[in-house]
Amino acid sequence: MECEDGWARQLLLNEASFLVSRSDYQEAWEVADEAARTWRQLLGDDHEHVIAMDQVRALTLRWQNRYEEAYELQVELVARCRRVLGERNETTQRALSVLAILLRLRGDFYQARELDRTTYETTLLDFGTHDPGTLQAAHNHTVGLRLAGDFKQALEIDSETYDRRLEVLGEDHMSTLGSRYQMALDHQELGDATDARDLLTDLREFALQRLGPEHDMTIRATRELSVALRRLGDHDGALELSSMALKILREKAGEDSLETVRASLNHATDLRQTGDLTKAVELGQATMQRCRALLGEEHPHTYATATNLAVTLRLLNRVAEAHELDHAAKSTTPRRWPSC
Repeated sequence: MECEDGWARQLLLNEASFLVSRSDYQEAWEVADEAARTWRQLLGDDHEHVIAMDQVRALTLRWQNRYEEAYELQVELVARCRRVLGERNETTQRALSVLAILLRLRGDFYQARELDRTTYETTLLDFGTHDPGTLQAAHNHTVGLRLAGDFKQALEIDSETYDRRLEVLGEDHMSTLGSRYQMALDHQELGDATDARDLLTDLREFALQRLGPEHDMTIRATRELSVALRRLGDHDGALELSSMALKILREKAGEDSLETVRASLNHATDLRQTGDLTKAVELGQATMQRCRALLGEEHPHTYATATNLAVTLRLLNRVAEAHELDHAAKSTTPRRWPSC
């Protein structure tokens, strides 16, 4: 790590980025953190390789559920990129995209959406439609569009991004797979459950063969495929897949991972739909508490877990408890997110 050759530093950057892509987040953090500390002493905060490795550090913190640390680092990194590289530099724009992701995790959907929009417009103007940075900005922009309910525009941009990534990066690149995944989400939200099922089935098989059952892409495809099956009325098939995704995440990431919380919410819904209301309530309550601990009591995703639990409580004739959860969500939403 103390080698003064820039090529050697780039090799370490590639290794850390590869570990993130492979979802080996702890190992990626160890490599990135040690390299950043060593290079900072040798080169200073403003060197391009220190900036690049700090970006990897922020990403690994995010994937390890260390959201506040990731956010604080990213805010500082954006300020450093603006000062050293300028507002329109590609590295600065990438840092702004990551900041938008972390803002969403803090529940600030509106600011994240606006940041993603301006980043996408800037990179599109400065670097063109096929630049990898533009394609990543487009990918991030559609997350905000989905959260705002603009599913049709999200699908249009995701489809264009997928075609361009296929051309530029190839079909088995992680970014290309990410676009396939987001297209399936768009179809899901538009009510096209059959198209979503077909896309997710193909993606899951591809990911299983190329990446293995424990890779994040495989798990996410499995989880969302269970949603598509549930919407198509295949509740037993949905339950089997959501159980599988949850089991792998519990073993891989533990109960307190946000990905495990999402899988738990999905599985609780499948338990309810197959008639196991007692287990659905137990899992739903545990999921809501973990979401509160991870994201805070007034985060939109926390209220989503609460309203999902309320449905099951009503089916058990626990109407007062259900009303309390629904009322808290309804009274808080317009106060905190009036523009979303």
